[in-house]
Amino acid sequence: MNRRHFAAAALAAALAGAFGTPAQSEPTVSDLMPADVKWKDSPFPGVQTAVISGDPSQPGLYVVRAKYAAGGKVMPHTHPDTRYDTVLSGELYFGFGETFDPGNAKLYPAGAQITVPANVPHFAWVKNGEAVLQEVGIGPSGTAAYKK
Repeated sequence: MNRRHFAAAALAAALAGAFGTPAQSEPTVSDLMPADVKWKDSPFPGVQTAVISGDPSQPGLYVVRAKYAAGGKVMPHTHPDTRYDTVLSGELYFGFGETFDPGNAKLYPAGAQITVPANVPHFAWVKNGEAVLQEVGIGPSGTAAYKK
């Protein structure tokens, strides 16, 4: 095996370890129309969530959305996995830290992306209107209220 073949095999093995192997689960074509999204109340007042793809409690890629009503707040919390967040609509204030501090937050408009490393405390809220945030990660995941 030459170096090029070895490098390709090593890369394939690394990707299979990160995202699963075909023997585990073959991807299938699927779609979800906006009217078919099943929103559920979250533990945070004024915030609903929906699983779009995958299952955050299981190993593998997942996509979830959080819909914030005006005034909706998510108090400081952490996740065991890194999350890649995109503001799909509205304006969302997002901050990092152990306490809910509006002065320590940044305004993210629709289209903005935020990377939240694993176990980093963060919080969010919407002042006006509604906002939708989409989160992508690799499970298993969860949410833990931040406690010192």
